Amino acid sequence: MIVLDFSKGGSAIGKFLLGKILVTEGVLKSVSETDQMIALNRHAQGDWGTVFENEALTNNKGMLKGGRLLSSYLSERGIPFDVVTEANRSLTWLKLREE
Repeated sequence: MIVLDFSKGGSAIGKFLLGKILVTEGVLKSVSETDQMIALNRHAQGDWGTVFENEALTNNKGMLKGGRLLSSYLSERGIPFDVVTEANRSLTWLKLREE
């Protein structure tokens, strides 16, 4: 697992704080670094990827009121993975769907 810590300075790339960023072993082994960074940037900008409409609406409300945020993406190789930011903005993690 890789941990990057953006909790002190906040996120310079998006609309909300990302906190510490964790990447699971499954993502490290299966998803390219480029796909990881693209997904993280999209997530931070409020582009929730392939989530259902009700989850996107929940994310939009959560972005304003401090709720948990979930984005789903497909890597270039077709591997589905998620980006999740905790409600308190202390942690964002990239994980495979089955993790």
